Amino acid sequence: PGWVLTAAHCVVTSSGATLQVEQLFVALGSLDRTAANPAERLAVSSVRVHPAYRAATFHNDLALLQLASDSAATPLDLAKAQTVSALTRGSSDEALQIMGWGSTSPNGNGLSDSLREARVDYVSSGYCASQWSNLSGNQICAGEMNPQGGVAQDSCRGDSGGPLVYGESKQQWLVGITSYGHERCATDGVPAVYTRVD
Repeated sequence: PGWVLTAAHCVVTSSGATLQVEQLFVALGSLDRTAANPAERLAVSSVRVHPAYRAATFHNDLALLQLASDSAATPLDLAKAQTVSALTRGSSDEALQIMGWGSTSPNGNGLSDSLREARVDYVSSGYCASQWSNLSGNQICAGEMNPQGGVAQDSCRGDSGGPLVYGESKQQWLVGITSYGHERCATDGVPAVYTRVD
């Protein structure tokens, strides 16, 4: 593939400027973010932020990074509307997987050196809207709504732009991109918000 999908807020500064390609690279094929020699380290040739991205509400929080050369990595299939519909009708308990190198502490300090993953619950748009204002139909929510053994799991600072995945080992789809959540990660009853890709 020659493109990487991420969150717009990862490549747009607080002043609204888009990062220059010289400031970016994509590292693929390593579970350790500090690895000196990842399997692939690719230059970025262009950055395309969703034209309707709104920083104040995180609506359309998507950006595409065009790679200067194609990656050898196998991409995930993007979810279609019927995939998301099946997700909303099925069991919500730990139906989704999140991944990232974000903080593992509730206060959001520090980053993980190792790629982490967790299973989280699909959260209905109705419940999510009771926790977050200004949600749009282009957003989907997920979180650990019934922690087992008191272990709460959530995306956190540093996970932005990472994947929200639905499916099993035989077939997986990219459903969303990590956008935002509560300032105290894994807050009871408060799901995180992801930008839908369907």
